[in-house]
Amino acid sequence: MSWQTILGNRSCECDLPGAELEPFPYLSGYGLVLRVTRLTSIEPRQIFSTLGIRMHQTLDVLTVTRRETASRARLETALDLQGTPLLHFWSEEAWSPLRTQRVFTRQEYPVRNCPLCARFGYHCMLFQLPSIDHCPWHGCSLSAKCTKCRQPTYGRFDAGGYLGRCECGHDSMDDRASVRMWDFPTDTANAWLTSYLTWANTERESRHLVVPMGVPCGEWDAGFAALAQPPRQMMNRRSKIDIEVQVFEDDDAEPPERAFWGWCLLGTGSRPVTYTSLPRTVLKPLTDTTRVTVASLLPQDASDAVSGAAIPGLASDRTDFFLEPYCEGMEGSIWLNLAAVDSRILQICGSLVDVVASHIADISSSESDRSWQAKQSAAIDTISGRTRLGAALEALLIRGYAQGLEAVLRRLLSQPWPANHKWSRPVIEVSGGAGQLRAIRVAWQSSDPPRVRPLPTAPEPQTPPSPRRERRLRRNTKPPRKAR
Repeated sequence: MSWQTILGNRSCECDLPGAELEPFPYLSGYGLVLRVTRLTSIEPRQIFSTLGIRMHQTLDVLTVTRRETASRARLETALDLQGTPLLHFWSEEAWSPLRTQRVFTRQEYPVRNCPLCARFGYHCMLFQLPSIDHCPWHGCSLSAKCTKCRQPTYGRFDAGGYLGRCECGHDSMDDRASVRMWDFPTDTANAWLTSYLTWANTERESRHLVVPMGVPCGEWDAGFAALAQPPRQMMNRRSKIDIEVQVFEDDDAEPPERAFWGWCLLGTGSRPVTYTSLPRTVLKPLTDTTRVTVASLLPQDASDAVSGAAIPGLASDRTDFFLEPYCEGMEGSIWLNLAAVDSRILQICGSLVDVVASHIADISSSESDRSWQAKQSAAIDTISGRTRLGAALEALLIRGYAQGLEAVLRRLLSQPWPANHKWSRPVIEVSGGAGQLRAIRVAWQSSDPPRVRPLPTAPEPQTPPSPRRERRLRRNTKPPRKAR
């Protein structure tokens, strides 16, 4: 949909200064409120009566306008935007080439601006995507920090009722440039944004994003940027992202039925599990990982002495100690103890299974009287290319076990992490649809490992009280007399 079509759907034009949409293609809700409040010179007490937004210190206009809230509905009425699809472009999901399951709306983000666009009060939700790091028509780097004090810039009103002004007093908006709104490169911006939206809408039909739940946005932004970058011919400057990306797209033999039953136990609809049934193929790489990790933390000449005292049962020849094969499962699988696996990677394994079962397979066609895990397993068995899912899950498990096992051993041995040690956090893209899994891409982003917490120390034994003190304590604890 072109910008001209969006403008043509407006029922009428708002007469508030700053609400002119024609020069500013795909203006965000934050940019629209910014221009109206600044150019209309609305007093703080008049913001609610004029725009329907209740101003307070914790209000973030960018967050309010990206979600379907009562404040956004009142703003839509106040600015005569009923019936226009403009509000659809006020969230990052409309600009992402991957289906994001609305992960961007879960947290509050700083406002990323182009300094030349900010002079006009212009902001587009495209700027909020981690995969876009510079303005496509000005070429300036996008920044979420004040150019003067380098503090994060949020979409909040300051004490004087100004929006877009930093606490240090720096104001990125030039009122004179805003009045001269036709100096904005409207045609260039409109052509680029229309072309980008055409590409993103096509890509979003078959690409799905999987990120860790409850993780702050900064911990997976670089992984998203590595997976969602626009084509090279579309960008006048392409940033180099130094992140490892694993691609699983080999056409190997499909796994047998019910091979993903154990993986489905890790899904978001399941309770946390300690043992789960996994393919026997993961036992050897996990055993090798145990051997390497133990050898790096326990010297060979002192392994028996140290391990016998600190980790009872662990010796140099017991490389399966933390794996604990419980018994053989169906189809040659084994039950594995997952207590030493990084919990975040286990969680994202479950999220990956959920996405494949819900968006690649047709889980709705499963029988209603079956458990959710049985429905997922049966749905995955119907798709082609599921061998790629198995390979990706095994790679995630092996790396998650290496990190989790090292964390367990360092805690048991009271060994801190070495300086500048990093953990790997996965951000995943699933490509496919209609029963066909084409590929899975895993971007490994580095992050700080968890803090090594020391084991609780045993309480010191208390000396028994002397006989004289024991008699005194017994006298002071006599039960009260009964009332007559």
